[in-house]
Amino acid sequence: MKNWKFLSICSILLAGCGGVAGAAVPAWNANMRVDVPTVKVGRNWRSTLNILPTTAQNKALYDAWQNGMSNCMEQNGFKYEPGVYYDESWVDNWNPLDEKWGNQFGYHNPQTDFPQPEQSSDVKYQSMLEETCAPEANKSTYGLGDVVAFTTELDRVINDVMKSIAEPGKAAEKPLESKWSSCMANQGLDYENRNDLAQAFQGRSRISNEELKAKGVDIACDRQVGMTASRSAAEESALNSWKLAHKFDLENLQRLRPAFNAAVAGL
Repeated sequence: MKNWKFLSICSILLAGCGGVAGAAVPAWNANMRVDVPTVKVGRNWRSTLNILPTTAQNKALYDAWQNGMSNCMEQNGFKYEPGVYYDESWVDNWNPLDEKWGNQFGYHNPQTDFPQPEQSSDVKYQSMLEETCAPEANKSTYGLGDVVAFTTELDRVINDVMKSIAEPGKAAEKPLESKWSSCMANQGLDYENRNDLAQAFQGRSRISNEELKAKGVDIACDRQVGMTASRSAAEESALNSWKLAHKFDLENLQRLRPAFNAAVAGL
């Protein structure tokens, strides 16, 4: 009976519960994308505020910073190869109900050690880079007054938003964990909560069929009991309350944005 239940619950998943046993943890690359979730939780709400720098702006800042270090090092008789920018905004779209992600990574995080040019380990080289060129390049990019003014306020606002929605989200999700646990147990997976389930697999060096199947059942049970959906509704309500109480903060960021845009465009 348990096997029949497992097959039936896996059949409702769009991409199934398959996978290659003992597969290596896939590496993340610049061409991979995470779909924007419809049931938002946690970091998913950040983009809804419409205040984040664009990917192009983040890349422009990074490239200018790296090129600044390269130019400074060259002027001082050293060769510095600028680093490569990798967009990691996908983190904002990660969601526990993402089937495509679950079918690929299970409970593992992707390998995100992106390759960067090797730099000299010479003591004089490192001293010039760390004590002179890196600080100078930072000052002329991330340290620009209009960039600092906007990003400092942005960090403060984002942190405040995340704190304001965290507790209501947890409070809405917690009562449904027992129902989720019962659903999982019916499929032969005996775990009190998702963290325990995730930790059972995250310590393994490879992704197994067992892990991918567990993730599929996890998603199906979550949907069945409405655990993430309840968390999402509570967080959205808390976010809306925050917006009403902090209208000035959002308006202030919009006021600072044009100067930030101009500073980045001028790099």
